[in-house]
Amino acid sequence: MGDEFKVEELLAEEDEVGYITSVIGAVTGFIASYGWFLVAGGAAAYFLWQNYGPNQPSSSSQRKPLSPQEVNEFQSKEEARQRYVAKLQEKYEKEAEIRAEKVKQMEEEKRKARLAELKKLETGYKLGAANDSSRVPGQGKGRSSKSGSLRPEYNPLMGDTSSNRSCFQRPSRSGG
Repeated sequence: MGDEFKVEELLAEEDEVGYITSVIGAVTGFIASYGWFLVAGGAAAYFLWQNYGPNQPSSSSQRKPLSPQEVNEFQSKEEARQRYVAKLQEKYEKEAEIRAEKVKQMEEEKRKARLAELKKLETGYKLGAANDSSRVPGQGKGRSSKSGSLRPEYNPLMGDTSSNRSCFQRPSRSGG
């Protein structure tokens, strides 16, 4: 029976619990009061570490000098890169020229289609007819001669004021 633990020994004392809760309360209070300052300070520290940390050389004098073989290798890579860029530029210019020619052709086709449409409107066609035999030679866009003139009292913006006077009444011109 000596190996059994007493329950009272396992529980923390009240003084220890009070101390832990006071420390937690103080930490959360500090974070609540100064949390954004902590975040900004952490971001600034990260930025400084990335830019000025131990892995970054502070000046060019700390770099080791390049050997002639490394210099030649760098120059050959740079020349190869410049040749590749020039090749891509030539390819782009050829494609741009082809695209410009296609755009020019499309604009010319649109212009011809518009001219054909205008010519069709000038000669006049019967409505609903699709062939050239329906063309009326002497008639253009204007009104046909058999429609005659409209009545002199008819105004298309006002309606027919002579036949139905009850529908539209002008206000009297009297001043009162």
